[in-house]
Amino acid sequence: MEPLFTFAYVRAMCSLGEEVVASLRRDLFRALLVQRVQFFDSHRAVWTHGYCSPRHQAHVYPPFLG
Repeated sequence: MEPLFTFAYVRAMCSLGEEVVASLRRDLFRALLVQRVQFFDSHRAVWTHGYCSPRHQAHVYPPFLG
């Protein structure tokens, strides 16, 4: 019985984590959408793309999120 509970727990935690990450990415994308053109003139596209990429794992926040 314990393996079933462990499986259910791990599955639920993974789903919860994925929902949190998706929510954070949506918020970040919205923050990028409201930036003025000058922001994109002063920041390279590669830099901004890195924060929306699922492969970006660093715990560094872009300056416009404070």
